[in-house]
Amino acid sequence: MIDKISLFHLKDTKHVIGAVTHTADPDRKASAATLAPGGVLIRDFVTMPGTVFTFLVPPDEVDVISVDFDEELLLQPRRFVIGEDKKPAPQPTSAINTATLTATKITITPNAGAVPVTEDTFVWVQVSGGSLTTPIIKSIKIEKGSATAEFPLTRLTAGTYQMLALATGRLPRLEDQILT
Repeated sequence: MIDKISLFHLKDTKHVIGAVTHTADPDRKASAATLAPGGVLIRDFVTMPGTVFTFLVPPDEVDVISVDFDEELLLQPRRFVIGEDKKPAPQPTSAINTATLTATKITITPNAGAVPVTEDTFVWVQVSGGSLTTPIIKSIKIEKGSATAEFPLTRLTAGTYQMLALATGRLPRLEDQILT
């Protein structure tokens, strides 16, 4: 019987992005590099009007935590975050207000009306598509009292890009953006 599950979560934002079970030495401390040396594949992110995206997260962006087995964690891992107590908790219900991609920068605004965050907020972004041969991955901390995160980019060419944005205490935001 399986009594432990390993959860893959982003180091900065604590969003759970995958789960595996293993029967050999279930209490061992595992790393993402050991369990998923090629990265953690996040499948089937769906946007309106039904575009499906897949993202590959490098193992150095991911931590692994072993917890007691729970079927919901295995079947729906992206519904969880790792709390301050190092235990899985349901994802928050608030979403990132805006996530904007231009040819030269990414701008993330967690709160509506550009209201400053009330605590340090970590943001992690992955951009793929267009003319990119490898995804762009950026992370930053929005300091308490600030309202946005900006990531400068080397100029992107025209094309359709997919952007996954994750921020502490917020639901993931997925954007399909066309640059002209």
